[in-house]
Amino acid sequence: MCARCSGYILGLFLIIQSVNILGFNIEQIHPSFVFSLSILFALPLIIDWVTQSWKLRESNNSIRLLTGLLMGISTGIFSFNNIDMELKKTLFVLIALIVLILGLKDHILG
Repeated sequence: MCARCSGYILGLFLIIQSVNILGFNIEQIHPSFVFSLSILFALPLIIDWVTQSWKLRESNNSIRLLTGLLMGISTGIFSFNNIDMELKKTLFVLIALIVLILGLKDHILG
C-alpha cells in the first residue's frame, strides 16, 4: 500500500476513533464550517498531487503520508456531518472532477 493511502486510512481511522471513543460529535458542527474545514484539510493533498503532476516538483513518501493523513481526516469530518447526502455527493464529485482536470491538464490540453 502506498504512503498516501496509508495516511488516508490512518486519518480516517483517527476520526472514527474520535467519534466512537472520545464521543466527539461532528454532527453538531455547522455544515458550512465542516465543508470549509474539509477543504482546508484536503488542500495539501490537492496541491501536492497537482504540482507533482505538472512536474513542478517531486513529492516524497513523508509528504504523501502527511497529505494522505490530512485527507483521511477531511473525509471523516465531511462524512460524519449532517450535511444532506445528495449535497455531499454533488460536492464530492464536483471537487474530484476539478482536481482531476487540474492534475491531468497536460494530457487534456496536449
